[in-house]
Amino acid sequence: MEFFTELWVIWIIVALIFAVLELATNAFTMIWFAIGAILACIFDLLNVTLYGQLSVFLLVSFILILYTRPLVKKFLGSKHNQKTNLDSILDSKGSVTVEINPDISEGQVKIRGEVWSAVSKDGEIISINSIVKVEEIRGVKVVVSKVNE
Repeated sequence: MEFFTELWVIWIIVALIFAVLELATNAFTMIWFAIGAILACIFDLLNVTLYGQLSVFLLVSFILILYTRPLVKKFLGSKHNQKTNLDSILDSKGSVTVEINPDISEGQVKIRGEVWSAVSKDGEIISINSIVKVEEIRGVKVVVSKVNE
């Protein structure tokens, strides 16, 4: 069983694999297994048995997942609840710069200095320089309705 005499090398490879998987998935779960593998490597260098190394790897990995991942999710998840600039243009008013015509799928509006592709909510043609209100966002287009002044 000469293969198991250099087990620390295998633990380093396992740690690197988990680290690469963490970078590829960005799920923040694989990093804990990488840390567990590094600790198992250290235990191998301290001449702990294979079962002891496996126990350290599994215990450390799962304890780290149980106790730290919820905290990380809390901090990372809070960013997803913030409104984006895209959300901020809802209910904003703008001016039609290119006639909105559903027959030829054309139309643009200027909202807060930015030009957006636009479609009419009611399917009506809206002429240039008309004032419109942003009702919703569909993909990369704003859905607008004409404001009666």
